[in-house]
Amino acid sequence: MSKNILITGCSSGLGLALTNLYLQKGFKVYGISRTKPEIQNDNFIYKEFDLANIEQIKPSLQEFIQNIHDIETVYLNAGMLGEIKASIDLEVPQLKEVYELNVYANKELLDIFSTINVNNIIAISSGASVNGSKGWASYSLSKAGVNMLINLYAKELLNTKLLAVAPGVIETPMTDY
Repeated sequence: MSKNILITGCSSGLGLALTNLYLQKGFKVYGISRTKPEIQNDNFIYKEFDLANIEQIKPSLQEFIQNIHDIETVYLNAGMLGEIKASIDLEVPQLKEVYELNVYANKELLDIFSTINVNNIIAISSGASVNGSKGWASYSLSKAGVNMLINLYAKELLNTKLLAVAPGVIETPMTDY
């Protein structure tokens, strides 16, 4: 029996690379993203959903996720960079949009994962969460929030290993921006 992997943001960048890697290794991959990747594989089960729609995460995704039995690893990869500009030039709504997707969407998903058997949850963090980067206020603040979110849930979901991982700079559409 193949192991089950769930990846958010599976349509591009790191999420797409992880999806393809696990499919090549024979895993069953469940993907969630706004856009369906061009993957033709019977082991790829896809759910189209925009995680920026925070209030609809539980009503729209709970059944999909709970029907996956025994998830080996979840990658909380979906996220956004936001505008690159000086902190003083950012308005709160701009900060809020990035924070909601990068942190609160993951909180809603973690609540669902707490109801099923998941061995590992890996949230994609960033070195910017610790070091900060000029012009990256929205992203840096949100990734610091992801780190703390995972820290807190790791103390509550005792049967699941939770990690916030900063993979380093990866050439993706985000870095093109």
